[in-house]
Amino acid sequence: MNQVNLVKVFIASPGDVLQQRDEIEKLIHYWNNEHTDQTNTILMPIRWEKNSHSEYRENASGQTIINRQIVSDSDLMIALFGYTLGTPINNSRSGTVNEIDYFSKKTNARIGIFFLDTEFIPKINSETIKNVEAYQRELEENNKGLYAKYSPDNIRQFLTKEVNRLLDNDVCEEPLISQLKEPLNLETSKLFDEMDFDDDERLLLIFSMEEAVRTFTLSNHTIHRIIDWENKNNLEKYLSERYYDTLDKLEEVGILKADINEEVGQIISYSIERNQRIEIKKVLKENVAKVNGIKLKKKRPPIIDFKDDSLPF
Repeated sequence: MNQVNLVKVFIASPGDVLQQRDEIEKLIHYWNNEHTDQTNTILMPIRWEKNSHSEYRENASGQTIINRQIVSDSDLMIALFGYTLGTPINNSRSGTVNEIDYFSKKTNARIGIFFLDTEFIPKINSETIKNVEAYQRELEENNKGLYAKYSPDNIRQFLTKEVNRLLDNDVCEEPLISQLKEPLNLETSKLFDEMDFDDDERLLLIFSMEEAVRTFTLSNHTIHRIIDWENKNNLEKYLSERYYDTLDKLEEVGILKADINEEVGQIISYSIERNQRIEIKKVLKENVAKVNGIKLKKKRPPIIDFKDDSLPF
């Protein structure tokens, strides 16, 4: 089983374009069918009505909770407008505009903003249409987002282009997304300090960067990959024998995130957030000598041949 990249695509829109929201979700699934094998990437459509859950929080609106639960954790956003911007909330012109602004401020990821062609927009309320047109002009004048007319082809092109950009940037170590929670500050002194990290933790991070592993399953698949990596580097089976404990330790300090199956309430895997991964890769690349020193400590001892040719056996 191959490791895959998961890209969460948040679909934002007012309620007047429900048919197109459904169409965008289908287009995302079609994209997976056509591209997942070649890109090792799966796109996951995210919709507030399907992916958010009930939560009580004092002094927090429903939109605030949606932003915190699912908007902030998305990698891409597709926003769609028809004849209205939506209902004004939270000092924003609408919930959809609020989601766009929130996503733009909290991440460095791209937003594709699409508008239905005017010939398909019912002339129900000319004032709401004027608001949409004014927002469209604002985007154009302030160079906010990627703005285009809505069509299935434009959605497919946006997805392909932005997934390629995400994957390329991940290799180039450019920031992709800023998480809401404070990222762990992985200063060199901390990562290589015996008091802060154990060898198994450092080895798992080194393995992850060298083998491009972003998700750590609880099956034997990842362990087998670690064993292959240990063999390739002539290392003792130090990390593979401590794999599950190492996952727990790195989750406790905030480097790994537990991925939970909500239906059964169980952890199914662990993953490294993109901003963490980029920071870790940078630290390891800047400290090659220390990385090699950690691996050297776990080298297998040389096999000594005690055979004596002078003996008769």
